[in-house]
Amino acid sequence: MTAASSTTTTTTSANSRRDMQQLIIQPGDIINEDDLFSNIGIDCGDIDTAYLPLLQSIDTILLLGGGVPLSPTDPPIYVQRRCDVVARIMTHSEIVNRSKVICLSAGTAHLPQYILPHTGLPLWESTASAAYLLHHPIDPVPSDRVYVETASYDTISNAFFARTVMTDIMRHEDCCSVMRRKPQRVLVVTNEFHVGRSKAIFDWIYGVPSSSSSTTMKSDDDHQQYEMFYLSCNNIGLTTEAIDARKAHEMRGEVNVRTKLSVKYKTLHDVWTFLTKEHDFYSASKLAERAMTGVDTLHSSAEELKLSYGKSSGSSSSPLPTSNLRREQEEGRTQMAEYKNGKIVLTLDVPSILLVVVASLLYSYVYK
Repeated sequence: MTAASSTTTTTTSANSRRDMQQLIIQPGDIINEDDLFSNIGIDCGDIDTAYLPLLQSIDTILLLGGGVPLSPTDPPIYVQRRCDVVARIMTHSEIVNRSKVICLSAGTAHLPQYILPHTGLPLWESTASAAYLLHHPIDPVPSDRVYVETASYDTISNAFFARTVMTDIMRHEDCCSVMRRKPQRVLVVTNEFHVGRSKAIFDWIYGVPSSSSSTTMKSDDDHQQYEMFYLSCNNIGLTTEAIDARKAHEMRGEVNVRTKLSVKYKTLHDVWTFLTKEHDFYSASKLAERAMTGVDTLHSSAEELKLSYGKSSGSSSSPLPTSNLRREQEEGRTQMAEYKNGKIVLTLDVPSILLVVVASLLYSYVYK
């Protein structure tokens, strides 16, 4: 089943159950933002009560990053949408002090990173997302519930490091402290254009045992210890062309995960082997070759993906063409108008964000 059909099936099922006031969501289901906040105005600022039992049962929220931040406290607009939804969930009166949120991603493999001018060091994408949550003007999230992961550069490594560095350790501590043996519930939050491939990847990596021996022994510490749920946020802040390019890339990636990677790499150790021997950003030989030669060994689709993130067709550090900026601004304004009376309102207007983008690009162009 494709991502689109999976989402449609989940939405239809949820709507029919809502009519009977018996909303039941199964592990692996995709929840749409519009369903989560359906029929509830922004002034009310609440979540559809039918979803509260599920949200109250979530142990960890994984907030995916993606794209160069606009500033130290502002991820890209479409990631801000994910953050706004998570902030609303995390601060709900009936959910507060329950879930933890882990902001994912050090950077994006095919894009240069945001460099902090006062330190000369890169700004992790997860740092910008965390700062946005912590300083949210409407729903600030308490600092003791926010974590950052700073080793991943794509969705596969998002899942791998989220599990191995974060949730496996959290789950073990939880089991030891309260003698809990039921699966941990994880909610993965991303945008609609990204949710299909994300589901394929996280279902794969969170569903495999640590090693082949774990499969045979049925260890409590390994196999089937997670129940995964997915939240699809609206595609705010991207042009129609950018969304179309993203969806084409995501569909190819999802097929590759479902038909090749998940079939070949069946344990967490297998995934580690794939990353350290074959992945462009984790293989020592590939990293060394790129460092010495400057040759980009990323897949041929990388340039298309760069363009979908707003990169110009010229130099990697060139500012966006004026025509592109005008189109981004006009489409951004249209989207903001459409969602002004919606469930969640972004806290920055589009012209201000565009000024930050242009300034950041010009800075990287001059000081590269």
